[in-house]
Amino acid sequence: NYLFLNISARNDWTSTVEQPNRRILYPGASVSFIPTDAFGWKSATLNDLKLRLGYGTSAGFPPPYRTRNILGQSARAFERGGTVFQSQTVSNQLGNPNLKPELHEEVEFGVEAAMFNNKVRFDLSLYQKNTRDLITRAPIDPATGFTSTFLNIGRIRNRGIEFQGTATPITTPSGFSWETIVNFTAYRTIVMELGEGLEEVVV
Repeated sequence: NYLFLNISARNDWTSTVEQPNRRILYPGASVSFIPTDAFGWKSATLNDLKLRLGYGTSAGFPPPYRTRNILGQSARAFERGGTVFQSQTVSNQLGNPNLKPELHEEVEFGVEAAMFNNKVRFDLSLYQKNTRDLITRAPIDPATGFTSTFLNIGRIRNRGIEFQGTATPITTPSGFSWETIVNFTAYRTIVMELGEGLEEVVV
């Protein structure tokens, strides 16, 4: 076998948001191809080569009580003459009935290879991850009677590269071997848009 394909999908319903926003579908798919097996490229120089491409999604949901204004209750707010009094106050968090689940989408391309009788191996991955409707707690003007609310921020893009190389320069008949591993990672995250007409969100 030299070609592998996998397809998946998941649909979630959550009760932590309002009825119109409770359902979200996030699919995924991946394919891998081994050209050294498909075309008979295996040799002492190139032992194995694998190409892979994947697309995956996942979702995030807000904690409960973020879409409506709620009361905060203290069972022992104060005591007078031996009597304990409860208190109920309006929360300083403004409910957002339009809050939606957040969606994460990622595309990754990878190359794996083994060379020179498996003495040199490497794994290279390039990826891009997009996040839409990121759930974020944001401050608001206290003059409204509230100090914070939860928002869906528009779109965030994260691009990166990951590399791992392994070399085994010394192997002896007695079983001694020397293996060297090199790792490299770099990524960059950019806020593409905030949404809802926002120019700034303080986190």
